[in-house]
Amino acid sequence: MTMSIDNVLASVAVKDVKAASAWYAQLLGRPGEMPIPELAEWWFPRGGCLQVYQLPERAGHGSFTLTVSDIEAETRKLVAMDVDTIQRSSSSQVKTVMVTDPDGNHIAFAEAIDPTAGALTRMEHLQFPGESAAYRSARNALLDEEMALRRQIERVNAQRRALPSGGPVREDYVFEGLGTDGHPAPLKFSELFVPGRDSLALYSFMYGPERERPCPGCTHMLDSLDGVARHASQGINLFIVAKSPLARLLAFARERGWAHLTFLSTAGNAYDRDYFGDSLGLSLPMRRQQRFKDGEEWDMPMLNVFRREGDVVRHFWGSEMLYVPAEPGQDYRHNDLIDPLWNLLDTTPEGRGKFEPKLAY
Repeated sequence: MTMSIDNVLASVAVKDVKAASAWYAQLLGRPGEMPIPELAEWWFPRGGCLQVYQLPERAGHGSFTLTVSDIEAETRKLVAMDVDTIQRSSSSQVKTVMVTDPDGNHIAFAEAIDPTAGALTRMEHLQFPGESAAYRSARNALLDEEMALRRQIERVNAQRRALPSGGPVREDYVFEGLGTDGHPAPLKFSELFVPGRDSLALYSFMYGPERERPCPGCTHMLDSLDGVARHASQGINLFIVAKSPLARLLAFARERGWAHLTFLSTAGNAYDRDYFGDSLGLSLPMRRQQRFKDGEEWDMPMLNVFRREGDVVRHFWGSEMLYVPAEPGQDYRHNDLIDPLWNLLDTTPEGRGKFEPKLAY
């Protein structure tokens, strides 16, 4: 049975429809219509419609695309409105500029370089030897979903990059690391930034002194991250932190063959507690949500990113999915976006299955 759909409307939620309407009127060059007090809408020549409605609890979670014929001209208008247009991309088919409205909703301006770009009915597809028509039809449908996922991933990435400034780091934590002479030395948090690199990523490795051996899940990811570190260190500061003494961390790194990761010991400081690399700083409701038993504490595989802004260092982002209850049949998947193992397994017929990484096979 086929649905009879005549049109599609784009809609985004805002905190204050009057303030948002004024901003969108400036963006679109004309005031919108308000059929009801909580809703403003703009209709376009080809039948499309943008609706802006007042719903504070959902404000900032929307996204939509505006197709334009001259993206450079539109970009100049955005700059004149003091809108950040730094997020730009270009391909052989389309140019895009990603911006956000005052509520945080994401707007993509797109200009098709080829007028047929994006028309799925005209898009060429591969055909592998021996494949059936049924396979190709199903694969093309999957490709549609993969393309939509790619757009969604970029929207989420843009939303992450557009986060407001986080809280300032209130303590210049002292870690144990290797000094310039190759010997253990105290290193302050502020000293982890090198000139020209203002972002700092700290991964909390589950290898505290109470563990006989480190977490296999953390270890398999660090196996991959050891290779990534050579490239990531060209643009950011990256460290692996854990509660065990530095000598123990370095001994395991040598055992594992990790040559490019830099380790710090958090023994003696409150970093893990403050930034949820362990369970000590969790509220009682959060402990109950995570089903932690009274008196039971865990080190946790938290990834935190910090940003240096002049003389102030602020928290930028943390892998909070670690503390969101997992969906049925899934693990937390909090660091999947940087974990190649699970992404590789997801491309196979077996999927992830019941596989669990081990320290040795």
